[in-house]
Amino acid sequence: MPYAAPKQRAARVPTHEEATAARNHLTAALRAAGIFLSSIYLDEREGRIAVVVGGRLTMLAAKRLADLVERGMAASGSDTPPAGTTPVEALPTELQIGDYLCVDKQWYPIDGMKAPNHQSRVLSLRGLAGQVVVRSARTVYRQDKANGQ
Repeated sequence: MPYAAPKQRAARVPTHEEATAARNHLTAALRAAGIFLSSIYLDEREGRIAVVVGGRLTMLAAKRLADLVERGMAASGSDTPPAGTTPVEALPTELQIGDYLCVDKQWYPIDGMKAPNHQSRVLSLRGLAGQVVVRSARTVYRQDKANGQ
């Protein structure tokens, strides 16, 4: 039997308003992650609208973007913790760099922390703009010992 390519359904062409919203969403997400590109614009060719992204990334920004994409693909919500981790109920004083904390149904690794007093911690989370203050015990996910962490 000869090969028959699967039927492709006709893609719905987005409206200009939908394309503008997608561009704005992408721009806001990149900026929230600390990634600022020189140009993100709409381009229309042959009746199709595309979001065009241009600019240069520093090596740090490129790594951050790759981490965000990988994490976004790996974790779809608070019910899906990062692979290779186990839950730990930790007081603010027991938090560790590398622990994952869930904020708005997204998992973020702790990159840094400050201790403004003996009972709380101010956390810097990779991929999240701003800081998070932790004043009480939280469930975090920590790398399994078998993973060499």
